[in-house]
Amino acid sequence: MGLTASGTGGTEPRTFTWTATGGTVTSSHDRKKVVTWKAPASAKGGDSYTITATVHDADNQTATSNTCKATATISEELTQDPRCLALTAEPTSGQAPVTVSFSVSASDPSSRIVAYKYTFGDGNTEEKATAATTHTYATNGTYTAKVNLRFNSSYTADLAECTKTLTFSPGGGEDEDGQEYSHTVCTSDNRCVSVSGAGTSECEVDADCSAPTTTTTPPPVPETGAGRSSLLLFLSSLGVAILGLVGLKKIDPLFKKFEKRLTE
Repeated sequence: MGLTASGTGGTEPRTFTWTATGGTVTSSHDRKKVVTWKAPASAKGGDSYTITATVHDADNQTATSNTCKATATISEELTQDPRCLALTAEPTSGQAPVTVSFSVSASDPSSRIVAYKYTFGDGNTEEKATAATTHTYATNGTYTAKVNLRFNSSYTADLAECTKTLTFSPGGGEDEDGQEYSHTVCTSDNRCVSVSGAGTSECEVDADCSAPTTTTTPPPVPETGAGRSSLLLFLSSLGVAILGLVGLKKIDPLFKKFEKRLTE
């Protein structure tokens, strides 16, 4: 609270000293004519404090009167801890990757908030001195984003915490015309995309749109005429060999008889 004192009579220049029944008084004015009073940290709603100014003239004459006193009463609202009212997010649905803008609404009548801690629900956190930030969700899923207010030595929960649920999936969100997505389709370049209108979803991820890989077994190659001829030639040769062996057995006794006559 700012206070200004004035005085009359005596010899100029006049200077001032200040006292208070609680809190602190500070001034950057060379004669302390203008000061700032700050309530003690223990102040609670309904507490009152008296701040008094004493004037001194150049001859060191002093004067104090009721007109140089001020009373400060602490209101109940100023002693309330800051409260988080809402955490808003835009957008809250769609198909990942999605960049979301967050903003915080809070009640802080005594201006005690010094930082905001954002927990995005995907393993990432961020601490900022401002009530707004952005974050990109890389994969589809349902996330609970949270913000905590810090107005003392640590972050607090309860009334100083707000949450927001976001869901990202194929088929979620809005198209460029603001129409709600209702199903997914595969494109000619094997991508899974969300479209508006009635329909049955064809995919969840791009991999679902890839053409299946099939393995075919070639039919057996039929025997050619040359193959059959070779087989017949082999069988014919085998027959000649067999007949040759039979013939030798019949001729051999006659040859032996002829050989015997020649030796006689």
